[in-house]
Amino acid sequence: MSRQILAIDIRNETLTGVLITKGLKSNIVMASAHLPIRAQSEDDDALSQSLTLLLEQLNPTAPNIVVSLPADHALFRFIRVPFKEDNKIRQILPFELEPTLPISTDNLKIDFQKSVSGDQTNVLAVAIDQSVFQRYMSKLTTANIRPQLVVPAGFALIAQIMAIEHQSVAKALFLDMNADKSTLFAFRSGHIEMVRNLPSGVSDETAAEALALRVRQTIIAWSDITHDGAEPAVIYVSGPGLQNASRVQRLSQTTEIAVQSIDLHEWLPRLEIADAVDWQPNLMNEALALALLEAEDKPCPNFHRISSPLRNYWSAYRPYIMVPVILLAMVLFIASGGVLLDNYYLKKRVDQLDIQMEQVFKSAFPGTRLTAPPLDQMKSKLKELKKGGAGSEQTAVQTRSIDVLLKISQSIPETIDVVLNRMTIGADEVTISGETTDFNTVDDIKSRLENNESFKQITIASANMDKSGKRVLFKLKIDL
Repeated sequence: MSRQILAIDIRNETLTGVLITKGLKSNIVMASAHLPIRAQSEDDDALSQSLTLLLEQLNPTAPNIVVSLPADHALFRFIRVPFKEDNKIRQILPFELEPTLPISTDNLKIDFQKSVSGDQTNVLAVAIDQSVFQRYMSKLTTANIRPQLVVPAGFALIAQIMAIEHQSVAKALFLDMNADKSTLFAFRSGHIEMVRNLPSGVSDETAAEALALRVRQTIIAWSDITHDGAEPAVIYVSGPGLQNASRVQRLSQTTEIAVQSIDLHEWLPRLEIADAVDWQPNLMNEALALALLEAEDKPCPNFHRISSPLRNYWSAYRPYIMVPVILLAMVLFIASGGVLLDNYYLKKRVDQLDIQMEQVFKSAFPGTRLTAPPLDQMKSKLKELKKGGAGSEQTAVQTRSIDVLLKISQSIPETIDVVLNRMTIGADEVTISGETTDFNTVDDIKSRLENNESFKQITIASANMDKSGKRVLFKLKIDL
């Protein structure tokens, strides 16, 4: 079963959205859109309006939503700790970062990305002002967007770059470029070692020279912290600031390092793009990487956490699940209705049979009071009739109920927990029913009654556990 993922890359001046369908064998880019953030009037909420328009163009159906925020709002710090556990790292981060930040950590949302090296753990901490984050979240809520992930721009794409198997360079840079600001990532062997926000673009020669100077300064700083030199083999570039190939060439000339423009679609063999999609790599690489970040569950700093991952799958698959669930509920309702109806008619039939048995008993033995189940009492009467008139009358006179009760009471001591709730006396047979604690007690009662000389034979007609499972219901037949 496939699910939709909607990725929204928010920049300071533009929005980019990519909608993919995640399948078992491949991912398909179903739609994409890129538009400027503009308000229709001075009083309008430009970002909320643009987000609403973006949703209308992409037309998603119950997708998982992931969002990236402009990286220039984030602060980046690297620390090293002697343990690997995430909960411990979260506990010490505010204290470790406090001396290095221009704002109190109480006013920041902080997350991190770690890489383990021997006994040490290198931690890249990313922080954003709470007020800035809440402002963006309120705009998303206004546009009826509830994201599962909110990450800083650039991190999703650098994660894809480091994961590409055929990219085997030891050290490299990735430059996420906007019109007048850029974010530079320095990485080696799949780990980010430096992140910097650079206030420069490549809109003209002067801007390109300024950006190249800051890139070279970053390389020198990177070399100082790594202690083994820093000579990046390539600078990967992407972003809305790269509108044409000449800017890539200009950057390569000014930095004197090979510059490679990224088309993430060409790097991913299991990714397809629908024919109707107008694919523009520099504008849409980050949004696509953001969607794949959710699809592949790659590690990334995240400012917004969902309490349960099951909620993501429920929101994604709910439209596909609801119809079968409703049909299943209807089937169960009809089936339970049929069972209740069958039970009603069965009980009604049993009541009718009980009435018929009582009528048959009264017609066979007129004037006889019904004091037991008709079948048992009828069997007793038939045995009495078989013995003959006078003898039966004499036995009836000699076998009194009070005498039988006395003998039973004498045979069963008070220490035995037993309750006798029915007794049927015939000419030469007594049937008693009751309840006790367990089956061993039933056998004990039978043995004690057998010791009484007045009783010829004792038979356990039945012994079953009651519905509560705590008492045993039994029936004994006593031959007189």
